Amino acid sequence: MLIFLTMLTSEVKTNLILKEFGVDRYIKRPTFKKKLTNTYCLYQNGSILTLLHKSIDQLDKDHFEMLNAIVLSTKKASYEFNLISESENFDELKSLLATLQNKDVIYFSDDNKSLLNNTNIIYAPSISNLIKNPDLKRVLWNQIKEKILKQ
Repeated sequence: MLIFLTMLTSEVKTNLILKEFGVDRYIKRPTFKKKLTNTYCLYQNGSILTLLHKSIDQLDKDHFEMLNAIVLSTKKASYEFNLISESENFDELKSLLATLQNKDVIYFSDDNKSLLNNTNIIYAPSISNLIKNPDLKRVLWNQIKEKILKQ
């Protein structure tokens, strides 16, 4: 066996020796399917609906604190986010929001498209852009005062 080991490369020798001790150097990783489509999550906090491009569980601590502060500033919210719908199909969310017309909605997205036909919707920049650029927070605050706090 010693003669056989001298003909192999050092990496193969290391793998064989470790294999004898029961140590696997390379473990096959599970493959994860990458989602190509966007996931839209609709949350309710008090009477405020929040539409995000990802789950609240996937948000960083800073992002979640920013989201919570924005929603609580409306004075119509509680301290708990309840998932109403999670979908990859935006049309499903549009029809759901059409049934909830009397609710105020804050849509956090970098898309400037007005995809929703709801008068109570506030189009806000993404949470990461709000953290990066404090001037965007002022614009959002003015929209909240105009559309939510005046009611």
